[in-house]
Amino acid sequence: MKANLASWAQDYELVGASVVLIAKGEAVVEGYLGYARVEDSFKTTQNSTTPISKNLSTLAVLKLVEAGEVDLNVDINTYLGWN
Repeated sequence: MKANLASWAQDYELVGASVVLIAKGEAVVEGYLGYARVEDSFKTTQNSTTPISKNLSTLAVLKLVEAGEVDLNVDINTYLGWN
């Protein structure tokens, strides 16, 4: 996964990324890459903090996916009404 994370970071020009895969309540894979804060070269680690709103927004969307109310393969504008 770390090789994929590095590839994705390059492909999408990411500054930093943190990925944790959880199975049955346990973190089974973790990957950290790049910077949590570019301005002071603060590296992304398991202890990096991000604004909680991003985490909560992600959780909310994933719950909607789980409930069948959001399809991740549909253009986001379908839900936002920006078309």
